[in-house]
Amino acid sequence: MKSRSLMPKNLADRVCGLECAKDQQPTVEFVGPVKIVLVDPSKKENRRKSCGAAFIALANLMMGASNITILYYTLGFKLKLFVNLHIVLCTIGYQLCFPSAILLLNSLNGASSGLKLKQRKFQHLFLQLFGLGCGAAGSALVFLDHFKISKFTFHSITGVASGGIAVLAVLTGLIIYCTGKGTVEDVCKFCHMSYGVLSFILSSVCFVSGLLRPVYSKWVPLPEMLAFPIIFCVFVTIVVVFGPVYKVLKKMDYF
Repeated sequence: MKSRSLMPKNLADRVCGLECAKDQQPTVEFVGPVKIVLVDPSKKENRRKSCGAAFIALANLMMGASNITILYYTLGFKLKLFVNLHIVLCTIGYQLCFPSAILLLNSLNGASSGLKLKQRKFQHLFLQLFGLGCGAAGSALVFLDHFKISKFTFHSITGVASGGIAVLAVLTGLIIYCTGKGTVEDVCKFCHMSYGVLSFILSSVCFVSGLLRPVYSKWVPLPEMLAFPIIFCVFVTIVVVFGPVYKVLKKMDYF
């Protein structure tokens, strides 16, 4: 049997790389051939994680409620077929797939807690591509139906801007997924998060501007049915972009 002195020294110098132990102070540490770190998170840290997970769960519920409300509206066929399809596809793409893709990478999201990081990244990319496809198809349908320069409104401008920036976000995401770690990945990751946040914020503004249109406000039987989707959208947007914005600002040494 080999004595302890013959063991490679670097084995005892390895630092715990588990995600759960990041930014934590070890309370008990055993150093030997293998370094063992026992982490006891503080009450403040547990409270922060519990609140974060609760906010994400609420955001998922509100996201579903808003999307279902819009789906019910389109099932009434108050508008042309192409316009109804535009509403459904763009809402699914920008207000369901995109925020879900962003939340997948959040470690506090219960829906993805059982997945490995590589699996979460793949699903994140898949939802982004699917959401972009839905958004592009929805935008194309409404422009083909009645394309006029004079028809450009605040809703259409924010929608087109959101879609254009979303393309950049997806492209940088593909570069990150296909390349290894390095300077290129770091730069693309910063751009990817920035583009993704900006695109989702613009899509939320576009979504709210669509809800404020008279054709929708006349459809809802109660004023609360107009207010709640807007409140839900604002809440979801804040929860979804909080993590990426914090990471972007941290990279810029604001924290």
